[in-house]
Amino acid sequence: MTSMIAAIISIPRGACAQKPVRYELSTEEAEAVQAHYDGRQDGEEEKVEIAGLPRKLWYSEKEDDDIMMIGETAGEITEGDEEMMADEDDDPEEQEDVELRPTDAIFLCAKTEDEVSSVEMHVYDEESGSLYVHHDLTLPAFPLTLEWLRLDNAGSFVAVGTFENAIEIWNLDVLDALEPRLILGDNSKAETLGKKKSKKKLAKEKKKKKALGHVDAVMSLSWNRLSTGMLASGSADETVKIWDLNSGSVATSWKYPGKVQTIKWHPCEAPALAAGGDDRRLTLRDCRAAESLSIFTTLNAEIECLAWHPKQPTHIVCSCDDGLVTCFDVRSPPQPLWSMQPHSESVPAIAYNEHGLLATASNDKFVKLFDADCTMIAQKEFGVGKLFALTFDDGNPYLLAAAGSKATLALWNTVEIDAVSQFAHVNGSTTPQTTHSAPIVERSKEEV
Repeated sequence: MTSMIAAIISIPRGACAQKPVRYELSTEEAEAVQAHYDGRQDGEEEKVEIAGLPRKLWYSEKEDDDIMMIGETAGEITEGDEEMMADEDDDPEEQEDVELRPTDAIFLCAKTEDEVSSVEMHVYDEESGSLYVHHDLTLPAFPLTLEWLRLDNAGSFVAVGTFENAIEIWNLDVLDALEPRLILGDNSKAETLGKKKSKKKLAKEKKKKKALGHVDAVMSLSWNRLSTGMLASGSADETVKIWDLNSGSVATSWKYPGKVQTIKWHPCEAPALAAGGDDRRLTLRDCRAAESLSIFTTLNAEIECLAWHPKQPTHIVCSCDDGLVTCFDVRSPPQPLWSMQPHSESVPAIAYNEHGLLATASNDKFVKLFDADCTMIAQKEFGVGKLFALTFDDGNPYLLAAAGSKATLALWNTVEIDAVSQFAHVNGSTTPQTTHSAPIVERSKEEV
């Protein structure tokens, strides 16, 4: 069975609601579930899709069992259950458990374990050193990429790319959510309750809408923080698409020379987008122009990850599946500024903190840190298997999260290393050091 964390992102401190709300079934949804339950045929064993309802409300019936299964695990809800749930909602201790503080570090993980896929929200309290799973979101397919964003410049959302062709956008401020807030590229379940359409019309609409979206796995996502209504996606279908989040439609799309494994908006120039993939080509595009795709350079191996330098915005760093990490200046001919091979195996993740500290994570199970001169100043084996993802915390630039093949999140307070502490001092960081040893591996809240 496959178990792994494929992607990690950090949420800005204080971006999530301090008191998240719980999802409540509407009267129409509850009535629709009951109507389908009452009208089902004897002997039905397969999961039945209920048009217009979240997929967790589709039901399946076990053989010789007269119990409707809501989603995968729940049974019939009795009056006692309703009273118990009401008591839980009013429980001050439970409300305190889910309350988030502005100082909490929050990480989202794209996790698959025992063939169950989800997005987990991990909360880290630096003061106490506790790390736990706050809540999760069940996904329909294996997740490959995550991106935090806002809708209408408000709220806290996560866009999820999976082996399916659609992009799901979930509201992080809602607990026990049953469906995404928005689905990009697949509106096959967009029919609303009480509005029936002919099969011919639905098939026509579905075909038209799918033609606008991806037709294969969504491998990479990037939200434009300068033009907040734009989300870029790269796919195994060898296309890049720019989505208008206000309308939920594709604003522009273009063909890429291969599978698009990584994309990154420029941090200072809103229209500029970089992309890399299995064709080994680094491409740059001005998204304002219809035909502006430029193949900047071709590397010797597949490009796994891209990162723009936070202090040198014309510098972009690529990591490849041969362990090589290379930096280019996009203003100059495609000759690298520097190139190094810090790992013997693939480097699926790289990240800069805001002060220019570079971190690399590899299938060789090591994270390595490099200063401004590309000198390695620290390394650590996290003990969580082959590494597939890492990120610096948005609030503490020296708190590093990484995860991989053991489906476990681990944190490293890198300023505990003398060389990193000196780097922080030289670069003007005033981030306080903590006394907690590292790496810190996730624990349940009951253990904290």
